[in-house]
Amino acid sequence: MNNPRILVLGASGFIGGWVTKALLQQGHTNVRVGVRTPNYLTCLEHLSTEVACCDIMDRDSLDSALNDVQVVVNCTRDSSDNGVTVEGTKRLLDASTRSGVKRLIYLSSIAVYGDASGHVTEETPAVGQLNKYGMEKRVAEELCRSASNTSLERVIVRPSLVYGPSGEEWTERFVRGIRSGRLKQTRSANGVANLIYAGDLGDFVAHLSTTSLPSFSVFNANGADRPTFNEYFQMLSSAMGLGELPHATRIDLAKRELRRRLRQGGRLSLRATRPTLSRLKDSNILLQRTVASVEQALKFDIGDEPCSSYSRVVHYSNHQAASIGFIPRTSLIEGVQASMASILVEPTPDLG
Repeated sequence: MNNPRILVLGASGFIGGWVTKALLQQGHTNVRVGVRTPNYLTCLEHLSTEVACCDIMDRDSLDSALNDVQVVVNCTRDSSDNGVTVEGTKRLLDASTRSGVKRLIYLSSIAVYGDASGHVTEETPAVGQLNKYGMEKRVAEELCRSASNTSLERVIVRPSLVYGPSGEEWTERFVRGIRSGRLKQTRSANGVANLIYAGDLGDFVAHLSTTSLPSFSVFNANGADRPTFNEYFQMLSSAMGLGELPHATRIDLAKRELRRRLRQGGRLSLRATRPTLSRLKDSNILLQRTVASVEQALKFDIGDEPCSSYSRVVHYSNHQAASIGFIPRTSLIEGVQASMASILVEPTPDLG
């Protein structure tokens, strides 16, 4: 395809924003960004793109956004449990067929492998119980795989842990944990941190938008470096100017586990009483403020994760991506430095 019109759905999100930027940097001039409302345009206003207000769950707006589009990149994420991952994928496949789209690139996740360890390729089956996110991604992938419209090329991308400027999940929450003293080095954090810089992922998706591919393909997308989580946390600490990240003592670990259990119990209690509180707080401003304060205090943070979250030794193979000419080019130290420059020098909009 020569300079196709490309629609990026979820373009105002963290990954969608980087994909959009990569497409423009690689010379694509027919890029259309799909956002749910104009309020999401803040982080895209400086980019030379066409804008389409589009909700993947709304047929009319989706059909309109797909008009005269040859390639669609689905970076949407279900942040409110409203069915975007599965039902949204189904609706996008149907709409792409109606509109004559040639290629659909779906951003999935390594979560579809569950607890797999060792060397993981695109053919590795899921191991253990998938979490809700991984299960929904797996179902969405299967919808793409089994789509009856064979003229629509479907490309599945399974990114590893995507970090970088404005990255909340694998960058900024760790930075807050280090600053607060809740994130320290532990023996259980010597698992492999499979990290890919957001800019490299964007470049890979842009590469996939025009390279020759079969009717259905699946690619892992991983970075070049293989640090342990402790090494990654130490890199962040050093880049923040905080020096050596302390090692957690037994007392630290005991306190962390007690705090984690108490906060988990608090969230469960709040969830159980929410229906009653919702009825009462509508007419009581003080109660509204109190409930909001408690919810904020119990909001999930880095200290609520079990230490075992960072213990798995696994490597997600990039062989398939390399076979079509993609090599990640951002070293971990370069990516960490770029992330810290974003956080410490100029406040950036939260893209996701």
